[in-house]
Amino acid sequence: MKYTIFEIYENVITEQWKHYMNNHFRHRHNKWPIYKKWFFEDNPDAPKEDYYSWISHHMSNNWEGDIIWMDDERFKYHWPSHYGFIMEIHSEEESNRNGPPSDQG
Repeated sequence: MKYTIFEIYENVITEQWKHYMNNHFRHRHNKWPIYKKWFFEDNPDAPKEDYYSWISHHMSNNWEGDIIWMDDERFKYHWPSHYGFIMEIHSEEESNRNGPPSDQG
């Protein structure tokens, strides 16, 4: 069954994980050159205007609000670090639930 990022967030992300993300992934103005580098690594064909729109959204919005109404692709575009972290936690939870892979040999 495929879950949306919001469903995963609601079921897997604890208050502890939210606190971690808010402290480690918050926007820092002195890091804008690295954000620009990352943006264009993820979106190599994007015009500069897309970057300025993205960074403006990133600086003035909240990922916890956006995750409620954005579809998965849009959330991943605007909040790639958050998306990746949530999916990593989800993958670990799934792995723990299903147990280690069995030896098929």
